[in-house]
Amino acid sequence: MLSPPAWHHWRRTHRRLAGSRWDELGRWLRESFQGRLSLAWGSSTLRDEDFLIDGSFRQAWSRLDDAMEQARLNPFAGLSHDEQVAIFQPRSQPSLPLPLALTLDASLETLGGLLHQADYLLLHHLDPTLAPPARSAEPTWQTIARPLGMHLQVCGPHAPLDHTDNCPPDPSDRVLWTTALALHDEALEKLPPPLDRPMVCQFRPIRTIAPTMKTNEDLQAWQRLRLHPKVEPHPQPGQAKDFALLAEQSRGIKRLGVLRLRLNDLERWLREGIDGGKLVHAVALGGAFLDFLSGRASQSCAGDSSTVERLFYLPITHDRLDIIGSWNLLPDLAYRISSDLATYTGGAPSFGLAAGISLHEPLSPLRLAVEAASSELERASTHPDGAALGWLNQVTTWDNVSDLLALKQELYEAVRRGTAPADLLSLCQHLYQNYRQTPQGGHLFYGPWLWRGEYHLAQMMEARRSARPLIGRIRQRLRDGVMREGTLTPASEGTRYIERLGLAARWAGLELRKEQ
Repeated sequence: MLSPPAWHHWRRTHRRLAGSRWDELGRWLRESFQGRLSLAWGSSTLRDEDFLIDGSFRQAWSRLDDAMEQARLNPFAGLSHDEQVAIFQPRSQPSLPLPLALTLDASLETLGGLLHQADYLLLHHLDPTLAPPARSAEPTWQTIARPLGMHLQVCGPHAPLDHTDNCPPDPSDRVLWTTALALHDEALEKLPPPLDRPMVCQFRPIRTIAPTMKTNEDLQAWQRLRLHPKVEPHPQPGQAKDFALLAEQSRGIKRLGVLRLRLNDLERWLREGIDGGKLVHAVALGGAFLDFLSGRASQSCAGDSSTVERLFYLPITHDRLDIIGSWNLLPDLAYRISSDLATYTGGAPSFGLAAGISLHEPLSPLRLAVEAASSELERASTHPDGAALGWLNQVTTWDNVSDLLALKQELYEAVRRGTAPADLLSLCQHLYQNYRQTPQGGHLFYGPWLWRGEYHLAQMMEARRSARPLIGRIRQRLRDGVMREGTLTPASEGTRYIERLGLAARWAGLELRKEQ
């Protein structure tokens, strides 16, 4: 055990060494990617009093947040004078000629294609005493990894080891040892002979899911897009799907959807601690939710083969998850993940899931799509419990999403089969807009929209006999809402039937739309 002076010396030394490693990694990123990638890092030292005085651990976490924010806002503050001069020195041409830059981009894209369905990642640790090889004329992901003292290989059904960039180390390289990382549990059960020896089995990467070209339906959808100049011209089996293809495979309107989910109040729990601010509880909580997002939540995507092949599943942090794919799958998927979280936490009300969904043209910038989903997420987070779905500029609590899903499906099937007229969807949306325009006050739950709706729905029942059962249920539930929902339920949370009806009608209309 270290004495207090020795402990403080070790802690300062360890922090200094860790900082130098991060600085070295940041320098490597800037040089390898010509400034397109950089690394910002911050740290805060935990003091003895942070564990002994109430509230001090929260202050320590705040210091870390401040350090991270400063590092993000001042990415060049830690650079030496020579490094800053090199970065801001005017250049007559890029650091890499355009053909070489395109070669590097193509190589990194190839790595993504090899990696997204890989079973194993091989890290060949090279002898650092050997002289580094001459810089290749064409930069690839292997030449970028070489300064780290490693040679990388990816193993899997679509990652052959004899690939140009995925070949074994050169015989002149002295490999000290090789670390084989199993990227998922199933890989441990089917070890190929070259890997059937000691390997690292406890590696737990954040699980991502990427849809690939597999079925005739995929090829047919691609055929409809083959004339588009920005769509991949020759997709191969096992290749990740293009965003445009995922939009084409959406039901109804051909749009790409972005779903962003966030565990509300998790940062507050980590900041303030649990049961007296114990660090071990905060760390365990963060790890438990990371396991949920990278493991159990991914099963909600992987449970249905038709669903998993139309979604990119991207855990971002211990409390945030992004899913990108065919838009019509996302609302139901968000509800399933929310239900899984309730099961995972035993129904604890302290942890709520907020979700936001946005729709976009398939070739629009992904950054703008994610920002729009974040806006929907923030709107959902304004709910007192922070547990709601933001979707089509409306917030619906999870308690009401089940009824919303059923109502949307009922409207969709009725119009698709011709049982009800398409005008029913327009009327429901019009009534909802009138409801939203009702003056704010104690009588928001009724207004002119109510008796106008009663009149027009009655006329529609007379005109379409086959729609009478459905329209009759809508009329009855609108009337019941006046008596049961009253002024006690807050507005714009999907609590009132008219709110769910308007959103369900708009949603069903999007699924019924057809576009060339």
